[in-house]
Amino acid sequence: MFGQQIENMITTGVVVESQSAEGKALVRVEFEEDCISDWMPCVAYANAFMTIWIPINVGEQVTVLREGGEIDAGIAIPSIHHVGAKEATGANEKNFIIEFRDGNSLKYEDSIFTFTATEVIINGNLKVNGTITDNIGTLSDHTHIGVTAGSVKSGGRQ
Repeated sequence: MFGQQIENMITTGVVVESQSAEGKALVRVEFEEDCISDWMPCVAYANAFMTIWIPINVGEQVTVLREGGEIDAGIAIPSIHHVGAKEATGANEKNFIIEFRDGNSLKYEDSIFTFTATEVIINGNLKVNGTITDNIGTLSDHTHIGVTAGSVKSGGRQ
């Protein structure tokens, strides 16, 4: 009897409804066919210092800790890697990767951050201590062609 109770306390299921669109970390989970929980909270990374929001999607596999083995007294732990949510491209023991479904990503490996983004918006000041480069070269050490003194705009960068 005790073994059965422990077995029912930790289980896996699939999210069938989510309140992520409303900004709430609440889900309903299907454990077996026609066995669906009431709304239960999801584990999130949040405290007084910072909060990380990761929406929970329908179809996502979760681990559920069920108090006393009760179906409606649980907490869902999201993000189990499975067929619909594989490990990040290039993942290994030496890097940190965040990949988004639109293809944008953040990667850290050996003192180098790599951002892949369609657009970057900065709300605030940007200070750079170091060299800024683009596909032409450094932005701090370049000349312009067609420069005329006064209010005339210069030509392109060389």
